[in-house]
Amino acid sequence: MMTRRLLRLTSAAVMIGALGTANAASILLVVTEDTGRSVTMDITADFTGVTTIGGGFDVAFSGLAFVSFDSSYPGDPGFSREPDVLDGLLFGFAFGDFNGLTGDFGAIGTLTFDVTDVDWVASTEAGIGDPFLDVKTFQPIPIEYNTVSGSAVIPVPAAAWLMFGGLGALFGVGRVGAASAAIIH
Repeated sequence: MMTRRLLRLTSAAVMIGALGTANAASILLVVTEDTGRSVTMDITADFTGVTTIGGGFDVAFSGLAFVSFDSSYPGDPGFSREPDVLDGLLFGFAFGDFNGLTGDFGAIGTLTFDVTDVDWVASTEAGIGDPFLDVKTFQPIPIEYNTVSGSAVIPVPAAAWLMFGGLGALFGVGRVGAASAAIIH
C-alpha cells in the first residue's frame, strides 16, 4: 500500500517536473514539533503567481495515529471541507473561493499525530478527482507536494535503570569493603 502511494508521489513529481514551474503552487507539510512520542505539523499552501478557485488534497501517513486537525483555511468557509479519517489516510481536505485565491497563505491548518512506530512518514498528495483549478482557464494547476519523516524516541526501560543503579551500588560497596580491608591489614 505504501509502495503504491510512493509510486503515485514519484509519478506526480515527474509530471510536475515535465510541466515546468510556470503557475506552480505548493501544499506542504512542515514539522513544527516532534517529541518522539507525538508529532505536530502545519499544512502550508502557496499559490503565489497563480489564482485558483480551489481544490482538494489528501495526507497519507504511516507509523502515526491521527489525533486532531485544526483548520484555518483561506477563502469561502462554505467551500472548505475537513478530511475523512481513514486507515493511514486523511482523505478530502478542500478549500477555495469562487472569486479566486492567490498568494502565500502560510499555515492553513495544524495536524497532530501520536507516534506508533519507530519510523514514521507523512505526505501531502493530490486529492482524487479534486484538482486545484485555475480561475481563468478552469485547467488543473500543477501542485508541489512533499513528504516528511522521523524516528521515535525509544525510552530506556525502568528495569535497565534499576539494574545499572544496583550494579553501581554493588561496585561502590565493593570498593568501600576493599579499602576497609586494606586499612585493617
